[in-house]
Amino acid sequence: MVVPVGRLINLAGNAQFYRADLDRNGIQDLVIWLGNPGLGLAPSAQYIIFTFLKNGRPCVFEPWGFYTATDTGVDDLLDLQGNGRTQLLDMQFDSGYWITNLYQVKDARWQRVHGWFGRLSYPALTRFNHYPGRKLIIKPIAGRNPQTDDLSLTQRCLIRGNVLPGVNQD
Repeated sequence: MVVPVGRLINLAGNAQFYRADLDRNGIQDLVIWLGNPGLGLAPSAQYIIFTFLKNGRPCVFEPWGFYTATDTGVDDLLDLQGNGRTQLLDMQFDSGYWITNLYQVKDARWQRVHGWFGRLSYPALTRFNHYPGRKLIIKPIAGRNPQTDDLSLTQRCLIRGNVLPGVNQD
């Protein structure tokens, strides 16, 4: 369960703060949702997600995407397996397609899911057009190669140094 803990104002409007144990390791994690005033296909928001290793050291994950948040929670952080572990549903645009990727967190570290997870195979593609519907695409049109970067490769973890007195156990 994601619990709202605060609010901050930025140029795009409100920033939302939440806390939850995203990876079920017994340590509360922090999620900050920041709106982005960009237009068109610019990402609408950024998450700044602080997860914590069992020794108390922080990891930060800062993906940009088309994310939404409310006073009660964030729509893109899900528990698709019902086991209390969080997944991030991310959509990016490339070569005429929306590319849906799924990331999951384990032991404070995020990883991109490749292949089947539940009833869907990731990454999942849908065409970008003005027709209603969200038909999944198995194979892109010839000459198109929609791709996205693996956002989990940008995550950073503090491996050495003092964290908080009494928290880090070297």
